[in-house]
Amino acid sequence: KKGAERAAKEMREDVESLEAALADAEVTSEAALAEVRAKADALEAELARAEASAEAKLGALEANLEASERAASEAAEVQAAEARALAEELAEATAALEAKAEEAREASAAADEKLALCRAELEAEVKERVL
Repeated sequence: KKGAERAAKEMREDVESLEAALADAEVTSEAALAEVRAKADALEAELARAEASAEAKLGALEANLEASERAASEAAEVQAAEARALAEELAEATAALEAKAEEAREASAAADEKLALCRAELEAEVKERVL
């Protein structure tokens, strides 16, 4: 009977020892699981920060690109307007020069007529004096 009691006691102690080991294993595994979850949460947070940073940088790059495109477009429009204004000024200057050239041709023709008249008068006068 004592042997059976001792065996039963040893079995109870073994069961208690196994239960304690199981409880320790459960605590250890829960702690490990909590640590893994904490690391996963930290990685997710880091990923979210990285994504937000990348999106912010992309947004800034897109804004810079749009601003550069607008500035280039505006500069091109200004240059085109300046070129049109210069072309208009050149056309006006050319027209003024052509008008002055026409005036000069007319004045030259008038001077040629006067010169021809003067020659004719001189020749007539010279003929008169000779005769």
